[in-house]
Amino acid sequence: MNRKVTRIYFLCYQNRCRSQMAEGFLERLATKFGKK
Repeated sequence: MNRKVTRIYFLCYQNRCRSQMAEGFLERLATKFGKK
């Protein structure tokens, strides 16, 4: 596979993982404050 393509794919994958983690964190915060 082309290195440039691999690098772009890796960066997109990294960003997606990070955004998913952020979403999960926000959801946990919302539920935490919602329960109390």
